[in-house]
Amino acid sequence: MDQLADDVLVEVMQYVAVQDLLALRLACKRFRDLALHRDVWRLRRLKYDDPMVCTVLRLAPCLLKAHFQVPSGKCHMLYTTRCAVADLTLMVYEEGTMHAAFAIRNQEGLGRLRRVEVNFREWSQPGLPVLLGTLASTAGLICLDITGLFSFTSPSVGPLPAVHNPVSTASLKRFQCILQLETEPFCTSIISAHSSTLEVIILNVKWPVHSGRASSTLAPLLADVPNLRWLECPLLPGMEALAACETLRSVVLHVQAERIKPIPPIQEGLDFLRRATQLHRVHLYVCVPHLDHPGDVAVDLALALAASGKSRVRELTIRDEAKGEDDEFSLHPLLRALPSLPALRDLSVEGPPAQLLPGISPATAPALRMLEFQPYSQPMGCVHAWLHSDQVRDVLSSNPRLHIGLLIPADACENEDCQACSQGCHQDMWGYEQVGFFSHDPSKKCSQHDSDYQWYRLPL
Repeated sequence: MDQLADDVLVEVMQYVAVQDLLALRLACKRFRDLALHRDVWRLRRLKYDDPMVCTVLRLAPCLLKAHFQVPSGKCHMLYTTRCAVADLTLMVYEEGTMHAAFAIRNQEGLGRLRRVEVNFREWSQPGLPVLLGTLASTAGLICLDITGLFSFTSPSVGPLPAVHNPVSTASLKRFQCILQLETEPFCTSIISAHSSTLEVIILNVKWPVHSGRASSTLAPLLADVPNLRWLECPLLPGMEALAACETLRSVVLHVQAERIKPIPPIQEGLDFLRRATQLHRVHLYVCVPHLDHPGDVAVDLALALAASGKSRVRELTIRDEAKGEDDEFSLHPLLRALPSLPALRDLSVEGPPAQLLPGISPATAPALRMLEFQPYSQPMGCVHAWLHSDQVRDVLSSNPRLHIGLLIPADACENEDCQACSQGCHQDMWGYEQVGFFSHDPSKKCSQHDSDYQWYRLPL
């Protein structure tokens, strides 16, 4: 052992369990020092329920990732530890905002902190402005994710203040926060301070509580982010300005409205999608009751995407969450858009395959490789029956490189008279949530088969 160099022992110690590693400190002076070498710890992770959490925070020099709950009744080392963490996740419970602020400020002082995720878990969060101010002024962060704010904001809280002392040097590449009227001043402060470095911005509105129409200043601010490549947000007033963002490649749009809330700026969204010919990936999540807005908003947005005839979109996902059990499926209008989306490789929609499959051909969708159907309230029929259907075989015959994916809504066929299931084949299908069909030579390498689908080849 004496003949082994220190760097060799350090490399071996990286794979020793924490409890055994700390026990090695008692073996000899050399092991005592090497067991606490930074390279032994820099790739390790620590979670709040680890029985060694306090010991590690007291002795370890650094960690790659740490996940804690605050306030913590078990270990208070989080606020004073000299263990420098690169990636910190905090689950903030009631009365925990000040605890989180102290932990983040302590880690910033240690100089290793690059990623922070704060997930709020309770309704009441006094001291929230202090925590947000701490996050905004923390230097050197690359990634900042703030989730859960929708759980406790309310009209009585009022808008959260803008940050007046942001970092002096921009560093963030990714920023995520729930966008509401109450959080918009904070969001704009962060985006302004890190505009020169931001690449991914997620202003999520999937579960708005007291959201309204965003201000007209947010979209121009986003349009001025020079390296923006991924944007997730609601429809914004004036968002057609974002079409001029040359680096933007991926967009996730949430279109939501309720009778007690303003109608989203749908026209601005249509104008943006018509002009943004640089996009490669577009996901549309629509929840606009048709009593509030006539027409199929999801399809209108997809048609706008294809309107220029210059679209470079490779991946398109459409979800219309406003449809109810009595609504009829309508995928037919989408067929009109496909010839104007010549680069489209992956298409995911809701609804019955029977409406879309007959229109898929090398002429209408020359680049299409994956066609996914997700069911919602109305069933699409037995998935096993689709595997045996002439319609699926016909479309695969004319499109040999196409893959068809179906999400299974049940654990078994619900039709007792199903002819396909009566044959007794493919019984393993019902053990999966996603099944897919293809017809090409299975020996040929195919990237689609790396997905989570259970694939079945249909010999033609």
